[in-house]
Amino acid sequence: MTVSHILCETEDEAKKVADEINKGMKFEDAAKKYSKDPSVAQNNGNLGEVYYSNKANPNKYDQDFLNGAINAELNKVTKPIKSSYGFHLILVTKRETYPAKPIESVKNDIKTELTQTKKDEKFQSQLKEWKDKSKITRYEDRLK
Repeated sequence: MTVSHILCETEDEAKKVADEINKGMKFEDAAKKYSKDPSVAQNNGNLGEVYYSNKANPNKYDQDFLNGAINAELNKVTKPIKSSYGFHLILVTKRETYPAKPIESVKNDIKTELTQTKKDEKFQSQLKEWKDKSKITRYEDRLK
């Protein structure tokens, strides 16, 4: 999905900016004028393509922000969305749906992922068992 945003420090501030947009101010102009996100001046609030999962997002968006973008109505500014950075007004201008892949084309990937997960779990379990059984103490622990 293609996402733009305006970051405000408070919910009241975000509501005032939303009112200005509803009265006719362009989202891009409001982003330049009000956003606390330093990158907004260069890109008018446009974050570009944002993926639905944090695994796919190289910049790791705040989960509350991501949920707000996912639930946003297309081409409509959201109400203020609280995140760890402040309050966002979000505008989603493009949303693509990705067709489900046939199971045969992803079967090996799923098997590999599940096998690796099981191996990791077994390794961590064995490591914990060894640590619990060991009589090794660290020098730092003896000083306590």
